[in-house]
Amino acid sequence: MKKKPDKLVIYDGSCGFCSKSVIFIINRDKEGDTLFSANESSFGKKALLEHALQDISNDSLVFIEMGVAHTYSEAGLRICRYLKFPWNIFGIFLIIPRFLRDPVYKFVARNRHRLSGSGDNCIVPSEQISDRFIED
Repeated sequence: MKKKPDKLVIYDGSCGFCSKSVIFIINRDKEGDTLFSANESSFGKKALLEHALQDISNDSLVFIEMGVAHTYSEAGLRICRYLKFPWNIFGIFLIIPRFLRDPVYKFVARNRHRLSGSGDNCIVPSEQISDRFIED
């Protein structure tokens, strides 16, 4: 990949809740141009290192938007702004200070393995969406 993506989601590839969240985003992405990389992939690790976020990657979804990395509730709400209606409305919650939003995000993150249920955690992208995943 020569050009860095404008919108990149780095997620925990071994987390079922995170994988389901990625599918949720893909199905609602207005422009269909958000790219994804697991935090375990070479590309994901390099991107996290570039933003000094390698230690946070198992605790938070990371959203890199136009070269700026966002974590915790900031990442989730900024992603919402790119989703189809009515999900894009959740972006309004960015007006709430992070110190109020992040504890809610962190509570869900701590319990995400219980929330995901059982089953396979890996995303196996179909041909239609495989070009949106960056593995190396």
